[in-house]
Formats: sequence, C-alpha cells, structure tokens
Amino acid sequence: DNFALQRVRPIIMARFLDDKLLFRLHLNAGPTQIELLDFFADYQFDPQLRLRVGQQKIPLTRHRFNSFARLTLVDWSDVARFFGSERQIGAQLHNNFNSSTGIEYMVGVFTGVNARNGFERGPWQVYGIPQANPSNLADPDAPARLHPEIAGRIGWHSGDDHFKSDSDDAGGPLRVTTG
Repeated sequence: DNFALQRVRPIIMARFLDDKLLFRLHLNAGPTQIELLDFFADYQFDPQLRLRVGQQKIPLTRHRFNSFARLTLVDWSDVARFFGSERQIGAQLHNNFNSSTGIEYMVGVFTGVNARNGFERGPWQVYGIPQANPSNLADPDAPARLHPEIAGRIGWHSGDDHFKSDSDDAGGPLRVTTG
C-alpha cells in the first residue's frame, strides 16, 4: 500500500542536423532536492572532432565517463576524490571514444569549480573552504571562486571497445585500453 521513489534521474536528449548536434539535460531528483547533473550541447564537426559546451564531466579518467550504474567497482578512485573528476562548466574538444585507429582524446577548459558537491571532497579539505552546491535547483548556492583549469586525456585501445561497460559479457578476443 506504499510506493516511493527515493531518486529519479530523468534525461532529456535532443538530436538535430543529422545527429551532428546533441543537447543533453540530466537531472537528479530526490525527496529533498532537485539537482542539475549535465546540461550541454555537443556538435560534431568531423567523426574525429566534436565540441561540447556546458556542464559536463571533466576528461580526467575514462572510468568516470561511464554511467555509475554500469561500473563494476562502485568506489571512486583517489584521483577523482582529490582532483575533482566530477562535473564542471566548460568546453572541450573530443572524439567521443570513437576512433578507427584506437586513439581517443579529450581536452578542455573548465571553471575549476566542481558543479556538484556529491563526490569531490579533497579540494575542499585541502583549501579549507565551505563546499557549495550551485547545481541544487531548489536552493542554489553561488559558485565558489573560479580558477580556470585545463583538463585532458589521451588514450589508446585495441580490439572492439564500445565503452558501454567496463566488463565483457559477450567474450571475444583480448582488448587492451590505456590512457
């Protein structure tokens, strides 16, 4: 006789111009808050060159780019905890892990301020400043002082790597990924 949703994460996506232009809005809604996760536009100039602008995950680790629901190991790495491999507002160039040569890249300029307070703990402890949450749409907080930063990642993979999961239920030949 009781039904409750503890957390709902709606995603609204729209594609235009033969799928070259993508918009994404991703919210996190719970009983006490509604929070902005992703809000960006992504344009494909070439299969190997895309531009993404808005609130997004910064390109620090490949592990962090997959959905949390698809990860085999559920804990974040120390790199994510202390370098804020989370969402920030900024712009990046990337090839969307899609390369016939196996080379993948992402490089961007970001605000240097974590857009959510969910996972990034280290920088706030190191600098001794209060942890704001400007993405809380019910009670938004002012963003902390901006300190622009450049973040990037380059990697290589062999074999058929679709990056939908870090595990391989289908089996197949050996695949290697490094970054």
